[in-house]
Amino acid sequence: MARKLRIFVEDIPQYIKMSAINEIELFKDVSDCNYFYNQALELSKNLFLDIHAYSLSSNNIEFLATPKHEDSISKFIQNLSKQYVVYFNKKYARTGTLWEGRYKASLVDVDNFLFLLMYHIESKKSQKNSLDKNTKNIKDDLVTSHKSYLALASTNETRVNKYLSIIKKKFDKYISSWFENSINKQQVIGSNIFISKLEETTGLNLVAKKKGRPPKRKQMNGNKILLDKIKHKDLKINKLQNLDFAKNLQAIPILEIELDKISPYLPVVFGGENYDNLLILTSLGGENLAINSQGKWIIPYIPNEIRKHPFSMAKHPSNAEHQVILFDEKSEVLSYEQGEPLFTPEGNASDKLTQIGSFLKTSMENREKTQDIVKDIIQSGILDEREIAVNDGEIKNVLVKNFKVVDIDKFYALDDSILAKWVRNGTIKFIEQHLKSLDNIEKLFDLANARQQ
Repeated sequence: MARKLRIFVEDIPQYIKMSAINEIELFKDVSDCNYFYNQALELSKNLFLDIHAYSLSSNNIEFLATPKHEDSISKFIQNLSKQYVVYFNKKYARTGTLWEGRYKASLVDVDNFLFLLMYHIESKKSQKNSLDKNTKNIKDDLVTSHKSYLALASTNETRVNKYLSIIKKKFDKYISSWFENSINKQQVIGSNIFISKLEETTGLNLVAKKKGRPPKRKQMNGNKILLDKIKHKDLKINKLQNLDFAKNLQAIPILEIELDKISPYLPVVFGGENYDNLLILTSLGGENLAINSQGKWIIPYIPNEIRKHPFSMAKHPSNAEHQVILFDEKSEVLSYEQGEPLFTPEGNASDKLTQIGSFLKTSMENREKTQDIVKDIIQSGILDEREIAVNDGEIKNVLVKNFKVVDIDKFYALDDSILAKWVRNGTIKFIEQHLKSLDNIEKLFDLANARQQ
């Protein structure tokens, strides 16, 4: 297996992890831990490495640190690990290394994850850590506070309180699992925008590629039948009271014209049988997180796909110029007893049905426009498959899979003629909104966590 490339970017901290071989107990007594701590203290000062958080446990050593020089981390780990092996082997009359391969490192997005990652590291069960320093302001010579931590407040007491307030609001087991997964794979811990900027800076592709087949998307309305003015002459429709019919949907199709209304709130991806649908992700494998316990949509704009329930429109099989209306006969909003009639006593379309038909036709036209844009993007070859996963110990749990997003590296490598065309027809804005929306994956974890409170 090829070695993971070590990356240095000025002023960007790194999450560093060293693991004991065969789960050997690194610290058999307090003096062992103190020796390791003192060596780390001396080396970090000599090699210009600012340590913001740390955890020294029996099987794993973790640091969150900002290197001043390109080789600060590598020299720090190399010297620290060698010195401790010499000390440990001499004391306990053993031979061989203590460490499982090379150390692991991940670049960290300060603006979004610095404080959460600090707490993730220092709150672990360990012989020694930085928790007292950052949560109680108890002196710890190994810790150099990050400038963002110092900027929280002008006094130590207020700074500690603000730090704890951030942790209380945002830290949970999902983000902790994501941190573990990221460091084990040595992936960047950051938002999509942060990663994109890093890729621009380094000229490297920093996002791992996934493989797999797209799943069949669960249908919201089940099997639909043709609306018939004779068979269904007495059919009536009632106002939609709740959205429970969509509570099990993990993804919902949207239209290009809806992107600016939805992308600030939920992640927008490419999915479906051939990845040719524009979808919003609304779940992490369970119920639809965009619908609350009262059956209400939680963001300001309700997607077209939800609003048109229980109807849809399709082209006539023998005449593409004509359309037919289909409906879900099991829908609770339909009734033969009460509601607004869909047909007049003479068998003609009522005003309500005419309104529905106009809405469905407009939706169909916008769907075709959306698919044209998506098809153009697919043909450009810039989509890559992704998944959302967390780790439970050594077990990887894939929560959402088989969707695609625009790969920034491939996007920037497109021919200028394609980019120029996309600027003119609005596809560039479409892609920018899609990429920005991916930051909302974290919001899905927040929503899931809120349901567990």
